Amino acid sequence: MPAPAPVVAAEASSTALPPRLEPAAAPGTLQPAPWMKDAQRVIGAKLGGRRLVVAAGVGWLRVFTASGEVVAAHEVVGAAYDLEVGDFDGDGELDLVDARGFNRDALKAPPSVTIYYGVQTATPRRETIPLPATTRAQVVDVVPVADQLLIGSYDSKYMVTVLRAVRGADGVWTTQTLDRVRVLSGIASVGDELAYARAYGETVEADGYVMVGAARAPSTRGARAITSAANGVVYADGWHREYGKKARALITFAQPGPDGWTAKVLANVESRFGYDRIRVGDLDGDGKLDVLAAGNGPAITVPLSGERVAQKIDGIDAVDAFPFDLDEDGRDEVLIAGQYPGIWTPLAP
Repeated sequence: MPAPAPVVAAEASSTALPPRLEPAAAPGTLQPAPWMKDAQRVIGAKLGGRRLVVAAGVGWLRVFTASGEVVAAHEVVGAAYDLEVGDFDGDGELDLVDARGFNRDALKAPPSVTIYYGVQTATPRRETIPLPATTRAQVVDVVPVADQLLIGSYDSKYMVTVLRAVRGADGVWTTQTLDRVRVLSGIASVGDELAYARAYGETVEADGYVMVGAARAPSTRGARAITSAANGVVYADGWHREYGKKARALITFAQPGPDGWTAKVLANVESRFGYDRIRVGDLDGDGKLDVLAAGNGPAITVPLSGERVAQKIDGIDAVDAFPFDLDEDGRDEVLIAGQYPGIWTPLAP
């Protein structure tokens, strides 16, 4: 388990930053998807033998075909914080994780993490994972690891409990507390280690940082999102509480080496404060991974290798974006949730 996070001095920086750049538009086409209007989260998955789109908003969860036909619709409580998939009952089919909490349109919603078995059906079986009592109903992150889940959920105004959730043979989910971290922004799993993204440090004045196990990965100021990739971690760092003056929208890739963790900044995006959603997929079908970031302005894509600069997807704002091969052509489309939702198809290389 990771050691308690050390106090980190403000303005700490251990990566060389490339020049700030306003990305050019990525080559591709956008198909509007007005049927996803008001979605806060979106994900693609192969459910029941079909490739489908799942979108979630305040009070609702819906499953669509790529053309927008409604396959299933469910009423739920609260705002959408995360959608993930995994096989949690061992039947070979993907199950959906729906994490929820409060926002200004759902002020009294409790925090919840619900597993749907057969979410593409009218009456899916649902199981709920117990979360700690809290005065702040927010689920920070949910990470599937094999048939288990890592969950970060606020237990008070500033503290986040990190849980490991396991489903028993009787279908009852139980949780084990792994850690308790102040103002945690994201979780990833790297081998046997937990990785944390922190937007803020131990005090109001201290910057956030990235931890992998007991080691600090190179980062610039705070990180608002993190995911695992290629035996390392990708995170959206550069965040600062004085976001209008000091925040930088960075995307960084870190890997372990013989002398500790090393990092490369893949993107330093002009006129953006940061990103709070990070995904990884193959957007152009070249067999190499690309990073997809969303949450402030247009979604951004950049190769994990860093062999070209970041590009923005069609210039539209994205509160969430997910790479998924809807048409099985070997290239991931990008599902975009936002004011003008859509499905973006990259051009073939």
